[in-house]
Amino acid sequence: MIPAIVKITNAFAWSYVDTGLLYVLGTPTDELQLYETPGDSATELLLQVAELVESEEAQQALLKEASTKELALHTVKMVDIFWKRIIVPGDAQTFKQMADKIENVNPRELGPFVEVFSKYIDNHDTDKSAVLETSAARRMDWLEGEIKRLEQVDKTFSWKMPFADDWDPAIDPFLRGPEESMTTEGVPKFNNLRDAKKFARKSNWSQCEASFKMEAGETNVPFVTITKTRKWYDDTQIKLARYEEELAQLSERFRLKKYRSDKSQGGGQCGQALPVIKSSGPVG
Repeated sequence: MIPAIVKITNAFAWSYVDTGLLYVLGTPTDELQLYETPGDSATELLLQVAELVESEEAQQALLKEASTKELALHTVKMVDIFWKRIIVPGDAQTFKQMADKIENVNPRELGPFVEVFSKYIDNHDTDKSAVLETSAARRMDWLEGEIKRLEQVDKTFSWKMPFADDWDPAIDPFLRGPEESMTTEGVPKFNNLRDAKKFARKSNWSQCEASFKMEAGETNVPFVTITKTRKWYDDTQIKLARYEEELAQLSERFRLKKYRSDKSQGGGQCGQALPVIKSSGPVG
């Protein structure tokens, strides 16, 4: 879909297509997102098109629209475009507006921001350094909490998915428990087989803190059979290792920087404990 939109934008004067394209990209529908990465935000769609169009007028209009949207950027690639196209050419007011948006980004989503900003920001740019250090601190706090949470998962494989919640009162205890599969009859209740199949399709498509396959059937009453898969457990172990490595890398860079600053100001004297710095290889 993005290549088609870029082709249309390049084929016509921007004044002929601006209103329609800004609306389509600024309010992405489920149908549009079927053709792009699932979950692409309006900001990401606008930035992707702005990166590829030939008209400077179109590019500036797309970037201006992107800067008004919620700052939902999920990959290093998208944050890199954001940095080069909006932060670098922007004035002090633009940076302040974007800094305020970054401050409201969920720390779960700050990883790409910290990674990209770390490449471009040096200590001489105090305003940008402050944003980077604040973002890194928030990200590290989140990582520490997430690591503690994931460490609660069984060290050896089991079918327990302890964080599963909000599926259905009859299903949640099963997902959190050690059993591999279950068949429901009457809990939850379905009016007919069609409703059971609809429930199964939705559950198979959208899974959070659990992984399973769900199939609908019918004997005396409609029911679903739920069979857990290893995906959630395996993904959890991968995330835990990745988060630990990221935290070690960020701690080495930003806490070492703080240690040096404190030391230059007399910190660490009179029995004050100094931060422990752990070395770590690059994040994989």
